[in-house]
Amino acid sequence: MPLVFLALGDVRVWAQIDTRYEDFVHSHSVDINQAPFDRLIESGARLDRVEDMDIWTCDGREHRPVYPA
Repeated sequence: MPLVFLALGDVRVWAQIDTRYEDFVHSHSVDINQAPFDRLIESGARLDRVEDMDIWTCDGREHRPVYPA
């Protein structure tokens, strides 16, 4: 998978681009794990949870929170 470096607010992270990722509900999505999420909160980023949704992964269905861009 291609690798890019990006900045989310003051947090700089690396990311893998999944060219087979399909998101029919939110056409432009960034999935992050807990570590970058915690760094965003610590940096002062305001994240307002708008909904939860189920997604399908290689391991099956997962329930995840959604925050707007």
